Amino acid sequence: MIKIDKASKRNLIFLLVAQASAALLGVFAFTRIARELPVIEMGRFGFAVYSTALFGLLAELGIRFVAMKEIATSPENVWHYHRHSAYIRWLLAALSLILLSVVALTPAWRAEWNLLMLGGLLAITQFGSDPATWVFFGRGRIDIGATILIIDRFLYLVAIHIAAQWSPSAESLIIGAVTVNLLRMTFSACWVRMQIKIQPKIIWDKSLFRYLIVDGAAIGIAILTFFTYSQITIVLMKSFSTPEQLGYYAMAFGAMSVLLVIPTSLIMALFPIMATTLGKSIQANRDLFFWFTRLIMLVAVPIVIVLLLFADDILAIWMGAKYTPATLELKILAIALVFSAASFLYRMFLFASEKYKTEITINVSAILATIIIGIPICKIYGGIGVAIVYVFIEASVAITKAVLTWYKSSHSLSFISQKKTL
Repeated sequence: MIKIDKASKRNLIFLLVAQASAALLGVFAFTRIARELPVIEMGRFGFAVYSTALFGLLAELGIRFVAMKEIATSPENVWHYHRHSAYIRWLLAALSLILLSVVALTPAWRAEWNLLMLGGLLAITQFGSDPATWVFFGRGRIDIGATILIIDRFLYLVAIHIAAQWSPSAESLIIGAVTVNLLRMTFSACWVRMQIKIQPKIIWDKSLFRYLIVDGAAIGIAILTFFTYSQITIVLMKSFSTPEQLGYYAMAFGAMSVLLVIPTSLIMALFPIMATTLGKSIQANRDLFFWFTRLIMLVAVPIVIVLLLFADDILAIWMGAKYTPATLELKILAIALVFSAASFLYRMFLFASEKYKTEITINVSAILATIIIGIPICKIYGGIGVAIVYVFIEASVAITKAVLTWYKSSHSLSFISQKKTL
């Protein structure tokens, strides 16, 4: 039987409310984007956002997770950890932008260099503009972090609306989103300075810099490889299909991604339960595995059924009649939603047990399989073929992680590493 303590219940309620509000606002924002942008501009927007997400993650790595852990275990040194992690983050952001500017000069991307650089700014500010959540989540103040999330999504919706009215183009929408991220960065930094004791003199610790980078990179590489394989189908469509096909696929993929936030947010809200329960006993591990699996199926499967039955009506009402040609792609990608949610769940199990290499190996294999299988399929069958490939890869990844997680939870009491505390 899985028990939830009082603190976990409070955090769960705040996170569920925040994530539900953020998801709802995200749906409205995505609807606004789809209705205002022409199909070709929708394709350009999706290409820029999904292609540059990797560079945003590269600029952040997993430093936020390491910082939150250290803040939780040593709250008296919160300013020390925050400042060290922030300086590393700024350096990585600059290096990531430089790398993107070079990569964007390749023949396949050169024509969209300016748009990709805007997308890079969006990705970098999105992943790195939340110092407040590093601090408040680490100190157990999930309520404040959740409030910041709701404010951020509301500002994003307003910015998207203004940008769409100003100019219905991919560039204008990205500029609006970057503006919101910069506002959130300023707002978060001010909130942090008001809430914690600032040390007037910082003693720079080389060992701490090294620790943040090394441990953060272990998590960051795992997340980077995941995002690469999950977003690579957009790049395939950009490289080997027409602009119209890219627009339809990007819309279907975006709709699926927005709805995927619902089950993944629930998993994140319940992660403290996972971290405190794993490793207590073999039976506790098994109960946790089945409890989380049933929960994620209970949430994800109804979403998939609704999409399969009413995809055409949803597209016509939600996005507009011009996107109804993407109905079949959306139905196919809807099947992937279950596997994507399960894959995210079992990734959390692997992270909890610090099995980063396992996650990286699975993701790299998925990247190679997507490229090898996806390129010829994309050339012949376009978006429908790529969507089928994505479902196949996601199913393979989810099943592999499920088997590994079940085996580990059923055969080991040391699911959580004893060397470090999450």
